[in-house]
Amino acid sequence: MTAINAAVTVVILAIVLVRQFVPRQVRARPLIWVAVLLVLGVAPPGPAPATATGIALLVASLAVSAALAVPRATSMRLWLDEHGAAWRRGSVGTLWWWLAAIAVRIGFAAGGQLLFGEPERAGSLWLGLAVTLGVQQLVLTKRVRALGGPARIGGPSGTRPPRSALARPHR
Repeated sequence: MTAINAAVTVVILAIVLVRQFVPRQVRARPLIWVAVLLVLGVAPPGPAPATATGIALLVASLAVSAALAVPRATSMRLWLDEHGAAWRRGSVGTLWWWLAAIAVRIGFAAGGQLLFGEPERAGSLWLGLAVTLGVQQLVLTKRVRALGGPARIGGPSGTRPPRSALARPHR
């Protein structure tokens, strides 16, 4: 992975992380970013060397990315505003799940290089981020539907949660 790819990845990850802890409506739009990240992930030269070890490491890392997204999504605070729009905000638990996912990702990259001589490619990072964000969004959407009431995904553009919701969102 080049220094430019690493820098771009760090910047994008920082933006994603910051946005996890700001109250935001649960919308279908984040799935667009998942699609963009998927395309970036499979673009040449591809996410992994075309070796059995490279592909196995990629599949295992993607499975772990998906698995860690589930508890991370359940750790997010979720509430409905007075219009029935769903809002979410990350908690301390969300931060810990992100740190765990990053540590595991670093472990896969280092282990693949040190143990098997398989270099880390930027495409695998993009795919991992796409998978983890996609699964997180799916779990959040399922949680919104489980809230009952007039819950809906998205809402009028520019709506803000009530101050009381910002102060004490429900888990």
